[in-house]
Amino acid sequence: MISVVESFIINEIGESLMINGLNNNSASLVLDAAIRINSDFKKQWNDMSCAEKLLKVLSFGLWNPTYTRSERQTFQELLTVLEPVSPAPNELGRIYANFADGSSLRISVTNSELVEAEIRTPDNEKILMLLESNEQNRLLQSLPINLHMPYIQVHRALSKMDLTDHKSMHNLLSFTSKLSATLIPHNTQTDPFSGPTPFSSMFMDTFRGLGNAKLSLNGVDIPVDAQKLLRDALGLKDTHSSLARNVINNGISRHHAEQIARESSGSDKQKAEVVEFLCHPEAATAICSAFYQSFNVPALMLTHTRISQAREYNVERSLDVPNACINISISQSPDGSIHVASHTGILIMAPEDRPNELGMLTNRTSYEVPQGVKCEIDEMVRTLQPRYGASETYLKNI
Repeated sequence: MISVVESFIINEIGESLMINGLNNNSASLVLDAAIRINSDFKKQWNDMSCAEKLLKVLSFGLWNPTYTRSERQTFQELLTVLEPVSPAPNELGRIYANFADGSSLRISVTNSELVEAEIRTPDNEKILMLLESNEQNRLLQSLPINLHMPYIQVHRALSKMDLTDHKSMHNLLSFTSKLSATLIPHNTQTDPFSGPTPFSSMFMDTFRGLGNAKLSLNGVDIPVDAQKLLRDALGLKDTHSSLARNVINNGISRHHAEQIARESSGSDKQKAEVVEFLCHPEAATAICSAFYQSFNVPALMLTHTRISQAREYNVERSLDVPNACINISISQSPDGSIHVASHTGILIMAPEDRPNELGMLTNRTSYEVPQGVKCEIDEMVRTLQPRYGASETYLKNI
């Protein structure tokens, strides 16, 4: 593994990553950062100073130095380039990133929770990284996958983060969207597809969400103004609108897709890929379904009491924090299928043993939209197979 990097630049679209004083490829750097992110940020042995190593030995391993605040921030910002993509049939999740230097990084987690990391160097050499068990455990904590656990996963936010307004809540959700969650089971009572009218609020949720969410299409961030253009292109004019029939059948028109791409940040190649993506009917299916808020029901049923307490806490202290915010990542695989990872962040209070501690419940819904699936409710209910995950994140030490 490469050493800790103290200086780096990631541009706003994640298109390029420059490393000062280091010749390793970008994929190696990001993998190294991913391994260092864990619940307590304890330093690895090779990163310790001589004095820190001596103190650790003298304390018989009881004392552990931790990374500095700036190092923690560096590691987490490096991970923002990683996006969830379609996993293989034997995988819980797969995360992938391409870099401007020609390298790429794939991290896969099998159904048995084994981690496999593959780097492709700029000269197209394929390197399979062999990870130690402690490195695998850290990666399981710091990647956007759902794990089988007997409790909802709890994370600690970076020390610079707060939860005081709309912007800080979105920043916290961007952080938690990149971390692991607990797989939440559902039954006939909590299944979002149960009942006579599944997806009944989907277009209303989409109308309200577009322009207020963080949305990424094939790794390109779609800003607020572009989201509003997307909302209009879908034919959603108010909360009572439905998707335009021509969009359901054919996708968004190329003219509207090009307008949306022009308002987004990305290279010409990335923008062209966004245009092609939007011009297919399954793109509308992925976008509209991702905003469906009833997907949060399985996790909310487990935590509704503490969520109600958080709303009261918010009102009593006149905090300028919304009750919820949304972060959506949509990516298309080479076979045409689309992977959707939709995150909704909701205020929550910590358990009773930590009174007056406000945090965020992150609900994750992930699923595949097969090629050709139109945005029609019967077809979506029959085809989509969502997996629900949740985690809790708090600002204080836990």
